[in-house]
Amino acid sequence: MLDKLREIEMLYMQGQKRYDEMEMHPKIMQFYLKEQPVSDVEYHDVLDLMGFTFPADLAEFYHYKNGSGTLEVIVTSKERRYRMLSLAAMIELKMYFQNKIEPSKSTSGYDHIEDPTWIAFAASEDGSFLLLDTQKQVILEYQFGTQVCVTKAADSFTQLLTTTIEKLKEIV
Repeated sequence: MLDKLREIEMLYMQGQKRYDEMEMHPKIMQFYLKEQPVSDVEYHDVLDLMGFTFPADLAEFYHYKNGSGTLEVIVTSKERRYRMLSLAAMIELKMYFQNKIEPSKSTSGYDHIEDPTWIAFAASEDGSFLLLDTQKQVILEYQFGTQVCVTKAADSFTQLLTTTIEKLKEIV
């Protein structure tokens, strides 16, 4: 997994453009490179709090970086690019959706995101999320909107990174 993530980092540094061909501000990569990994204690505290374990490749990411800051390290389409959430942001988001008094209505755009077996680990500018289905251990793409669309995005985090590399190579 790390080799694929490092390839994405190199593609961004070579091209200095996002997948939508917008110029990337040079500070974005600098901020990303400064992101620190989570400590083993923090990581295990989160797992204890959430009550599940991450797949090995996603765990490896968080032992490398605690989120991606503003760098969109995952690309699913030209319209959707995702930044990895820090573990703290992941918990806050999970708590927000799990502690809602009333489930979402279809007009809110977030139907069924309260599913206790799903956890968002990446977010898009448009309010969409990449979710880990903790029971099936697959990645789902939760596309925000009045008509919610939840689709299987990948079998693994590594597969998402492989797809991102292919998409980034199209523009570099």
